[in-house]
Amino acid sequence: MTIFIDTDSQNLPDAIGKCSIYYCNWRTQKRLQDIIDGLNKEPKIQLKLKVVASFMPVVTNKQDRFIALAQTAIKKVSGRQPDVVISHGATDASRYVLDNHNFPIIEYGPGIEKLSHQIDERIALDDYLTAQQAYVEIAKQYLNNTKDDEQASS
Repeated sequence: MTIFIDTDSQNLPDAIGKCSIYYCNWRTQKRLQDIIDGLNKEPKIQLKLKVVASFMPVVTNKQDRFIALAQTAIKKVSGRQPDVVISHGATDASRYVLDNHNFPIIEYGPGIEKLSHQIDERIALDDYLTAQQAYVEIAKQYLNNTKDDEQASS
């Protein structure tokens, strides 16, 4: 289970437009451009940086109750407590933060993370089927909690 965590102690981004030196797209691009500029000072070297994709960081507060809900649902189905980790890499979820989103975002999927998006990427069939059951359980628990919240506010 990959959850994008907002924590001041690690200086991670807590909103669009805020970033740490490690997680900010424009700072990363500037560092790369500085390296290229340095290399271009050498004779016969003329490199150019071309950014073909730049994804915004996706952040969910680690105290968000949806994280606990998802962990509970996954443990119920799999028998294992999922780890909460920070994901480094691009995600389609970054499209959801282009405006002010008002919902938590997590990533969860089957398999061994270090094998994903690699040559010979694979997952065990049991892991695949368990993930499907976990998605259903997360939805059930979410919908039940939403119904409970609505009844409590009535």
